[in-house]
Amino acid sequence: MIRDPAYALQAGIFAALTASADMATAFGGAPRVYDGVPKDPTGAVDTAAFPYVTIGEDQLIGQTNQASDVTEIAAKIEVWSRPQGANDFGECKQIAGAVRAALDQALPLD
Repeated sequence: MIRDPAYALQAGIFAALTASADMATAFGGAPRVYDGVPKDPTGAVDTAAFPYVTIGEDQLIGQTNQASDVTEIAAKIEVWSRPQGANDFGECKQIAGAVRAALDQALPLD
């Protein structure tokens, strides 16, 4: 079975983010990372506690020839928060920094 490389990348991103000490610090505990945000039983309302991170859309650019099969992938990672206080973007920026730190490594890809 041929597996899409974006699947392996998404799993590697998820593993890196949920195992990161920087992410745990930014969240004050276990980071909330989703590829599908939890919803209520009707499926209409997100039930995730803020803040959280979503691994979203990705874009694959492939090039295949006789000598190689190369795929470049860009993945979208979003930080979600509900502002409280004067520094509305501080929480998101702290978490975004932790995301960058967690992903600044070779990812465990299957």
